[in-house]
Amino acid sequence: MRKLLLSAAALLAAMSVNAQVFQMDGEAHGLTSDLSNVEAGHAWGSIEGAVDISNAFETQHKLVDNKIDDFTKVVIDGNEIITKGGVQGNDNPKDADGGNSAATFKEAVSGAVIQLDVKKDGWIYIVAKLSTNKQYMVFEEGLPIGYKIAMENNDERIPDGVLNLEIKGSGEFNNLTLDQYPNGLMWVLREFLGDAEAATAGNGLGVFYFPVAKDCKYLAHATGSKITWCGVYFSETEAKHVSVEGEGVARTLINSGDTWTVAGVKPLCDNSWDPADVKAEMQTSDGVIYTYTKSDIVLEKGTSYEFKVVKGHAWGEEYPGQNFSFDVEETAKYKVTITFNSETKDIDIDVVKTGDAEAAEHIYSVIGTINGNWDVDTDMTKGADGLYSAVFQGVKAGDYKFKVRVDHDWSVSFPGSDYALKVENDGATVTITFNEATKEVKATVSSADGIQILKALTNVAVIYNLAGQRVDANYKGVVVVNGQKNIQK
Repeated sequence: MRKLLLSAAALLAAMSVNAQVFQMDGEAHGLTSDLSNVEAGHAWGSIEGAVDISNAFETQHKLVDNKIDDFTKVVIDGNEIITKGGVQGNDNPKDADGGNSAATFKEAVSGAVIQLDVKKDGWIYIVAKLSTNKQYMVFEEGLPIGYKIAMENNDERIPDGVLNLEIKGSGEFNNLTLDQYPNGLMWVLREFLGDAEAATAGNGLGVFYFPVAKDCKYLAHATGSKITWCGVYFSETEAKHVSVEGEGVARTLINSGDTWTVAGVKPLCDNSWDPADVKAEMQTSDGVIYTYTKSDIVLEKGTSYEFKVVKGHAWGEEYPGQNFSFDVEETAKYKVTITFNSETKDIDIDVVKTGDAEAAEHIYSVIGTINGNWDVDTDMTKGADGLYSAVFQGVKAGDYKFKVRVDHDWSVSFPGSDYALKVENDGATVTITFNEATKEVKATVSSADGIQILKALTNVAVIYNLAGQRVDANYKGVVVVNGQKNIQK
């Protein structure tokens, strides 16, 4: 037996990768939803020059759809394996003594087992409907070896719904031993949590995978139940990106590249301008093209929606320099898909109407130094003319800044930059109005003698620190002004 363990140096040194897919088509093998007998050695298919895939032992199989939670395919470094057309065996794998291979570490001699005759060094990924109450086993030339598993699952104890587990062997060939695992392997969930009492079971879609060597035979199966699988992926090096995807949904299982997140206004993001929000993390299949989709959100005509694409869940590298801004021609429900090319830094957006909606009733408020500080909102009142207004009396002479914001949140505010207002004399009355239809903000100053002066809009840039917090001109350090980073000394 000879086995090549691929090191990090080997991965970096690889100049080209031969990656290939075997897509299971159960119907082509005469399978239906009813059980049918499949002989030992039956050839499921092959990946040319890399691996032959067959049924190890005589057993019954049936046709299944591996779809889980609306995920209909697994994408590995840009290569798709569709869940439909998969197969499920009927017989539990047993060793020669009738025992559970995951407990005895003895190779199975019966049951639903995949045989892989490998012709080239590399990595094998078996795409399957995985269960947290199973133990998955791989034997290389009769000896059990360690493997890795990545699956989506909605158990509340699994962070972000992605279970990544490595079953580590020992020695040069990564073999599993009873010295290392005296009681054999536990369920996947128990191994993941490190808790032998964790008994909750759940299904998920994903991969279990392991390095393989030329001219070696591998048996792979699930113990505690039967394996349900839909394809095999072969690559000369370990995959960098694995995701499960479906219509409008995606979840990254493995990502050894960069992380990119959309940070922007509500309702585009659940948390406005928060790059640490994992729910706004973009998905990728190849480490180059990243996407983020938000479905059935209400967007309103006349409102500008802004965002940036941020690297690594923290401000520091983000695109574009100025905020990306878009609007819609009618108030309705929309599906928004943002696409980001991490190499060119290009951003594309696709906005598709998905249903009718009415504009929501909003609270409009004035916030700024006209209130005393930027932490106080003064709610505006809607008049018979449809305009919203707020009145400030006894205002002292001085320079003031303010904005009108929506629902006491900084996601949407008007005008784009601060409204700068100068009051010439003490005791003035300042009336601020907002037109919901046109988004126009006006300020009128009435002096103590009753003379009214309409103050023209003066835009003043809004300043943020690198944490996304609003600061003023007295702040010292790196700031973001109109999407550009500057240093205030």
